Amino acid sequence: MNLQVQKKSSQIRHLTEIEDVHCDLMFGQATLDSLPHEILTCIFILSSNNDLPLVSRKLYVNLSHSSIGTKVDWLLQKYNDNPIEAAIQGPRFRFFNQATLERLDKVNGSEIAMKGRRIPSVLFAQQTLTDDSYQLIEELLKRGCSSTLPDGFPIVKSCQLGHLKLVKLLIAHGADPYARKCLALRSAAVRENYTIIEYLLDDLKMTPDTLTLKECVKRGKMKVADMLMAHGAVPDMETLNSMG
Repeated sequence: MNLQVQKKSSQIRHLTEIEDVHCDLMFGQATLDSLPHEILTCIFILSSNNDLPLVSRKLYVNLSHSSIGTKVDWLLQKYNDNPIEAAIQGPRFRFFNQATLERLDKVNGSEIAMKGRRIPSVLFAQQTLTDDSYQLIEELLKRGCSSTLPDGFPIVKSCQLGHLKLVKLLIAHGADPYARKCLALRSAAVRENYTIIEYLLDDLKMTPDTLTLKECVKRGKMKVADMLMAHGAVPDMETLNSMG
């Protein structure tokens, strides 16, 4: 019996139980928090609602400990039993990781290619870069996902947040540090992310632009401004006057 048939059979076995639970809920004899884990996971899968775990803390804890199989079943239910679409859309959800992707490969029967696909922006917007997130991004890039879409956002956001390891990974996969008129360097410079600034200027040999220098001077980031000028940034007249 293949994985798809197993999934459908498992869901069908629980339908009668869910109908009974629905009656109990209607008549105030049960709450979602009081339901057995097996019933909750089945409701979660069939609802295709990623906000369901947020109903209560207890429900969140319960569903967050669901198996990879449950998470894969949820994705397949949401994306019409299409493992390729589930793998493409899956990284948008916090529970998705490399192990989930590899399980979808098994459902698909072969490794799912991602050539030219956009990596969801949410993966680059985390204040703290977790090992799971880094591993997933690395795997998606290996499978051909774009390091630049949309419009240089991955490297700009990674520089802004100071994720040097991720910046290096993106550069290794073709990200352009000059994208959007040097916005990656400017984002790091105005936030005084020195490890990023030094990497871009010393390792990548970037030539800093006038606008980045101007923004640093305007914000009183004179140490960064000195670094930029030492690496070739040329101040315009307005910047020179403000440095006065």
